[in-house]
Amino acid sequence: MREPQVVLCPVCQFEYIHLASVEVDQNGNVATVTGDGVQQHRRPPSGARGAIVRVKAWCENGQHRFAVVFEFYKGQTSVHTEVEAEPDDPPELWRD
Repeated sequence: MREPQVVLCPVCQFEYIHLASVEVDQNGNVATVTGDGVQQHRRPPSGARGAIVRVKAWCENGQHRFAVVFEFYKGQTSVHTEVEAEPDDPPELWRD
């Protein structure tokens, strides 16, 4: 088994990252999990050819906001990072 890897901020490489939300988009049917619970809504389809999962996060050093995005199509899953606009008050998933 591999050792866990620490997620780094893609903007500044800082290692203290907070998970903000998880979003699953299945052709415009979207479920978003936040610290407040689960919300479902519709949006126009993205044109992707399979499900998209976005794990949104922010770092403590400047509150840079980003998403690690997984896209699935025909047995292959790709992953990339998207840097987003910085929020005034970033959300956070539940933690104790």
